[in-house]
Amino acid sequence: MSGQKGKETVTDLVPFESFETASRTVLSLLHQRLGFDLWMMTRTDGQDWIVLQVEDHGYKVQEGSVFRWADSFCSQMVLGLGPRVAPCAQNIPPYAAAPIGRQVAIGAYIGVPIQNEDGSLFGTLCAIDPAPQNELIERELPWIEMLSRLLGTILVNEMKAITIAREFEQSQRSRLTDASTGLLNQQGVPVWALMLSSVGIAIAGILSVVYPKTSFMLMMATSMFG
Repeated sequence: MSGQKGKETVTDLVPFESFETASRTVLSLLHQRLGFDLWMMTRTDGQDWIVLQVEDHGYKVQEGSVFRWADSFCSQMVLGLGPRVAPCAQNIPPYAAAPIGRQVAIGAYIGVPIQNEDGSLFGTLCAIDPAPQNELIERELPWIEMLSRLLGTILVNEMKAITIAREFEQSQRSRLTDASTGLLNQQGVPVWALMLSSVGIAIAGILSVVYPKTSFMLMMATSMFG
């Protein structure tokens, strides 16, 4: 034996490939730990509340579904009008009055914001269940908030990577584009330069045939004085 310790390979803790993968894993973990029939990762876009990933065990909510943001419990939570954990949601007036509560049965609610790097709202990590829950679930809030922040960190880094990739692509495209024509050249050489060089080669060929003895001097004169 060489005495050198072999490189160990761990396969069960491989980093997540993306925000989406991490989100799905967290939703599944939260359902296993806390129950609740529906866990969602959502994004806000103006008046729209968009479901990105879902762990659904009864509500039949599809990924890609769009709801009205102002109708949701989460919109009230973000405004500070309701708690992030509501074991009995109907005891919270803003939640009891929310229009979404008239569309589906919501006995208990959990919701925490997912923030962008500048602190603005990206969306929410949230859960609902048709039945009220034990008040002990309020103790889980710090853990859920930490998961929310970790997901937000993954999201921010992924968005940065996408931005860097796009900027690099644009810089490469600009480097290979002739500013005077807007045409792309795979070699990064201005199109007008290629055209002139092509013309020069053609002229040189003609001169060498017509004036074999003086073609060199004529080509020099042509290159100097056009």
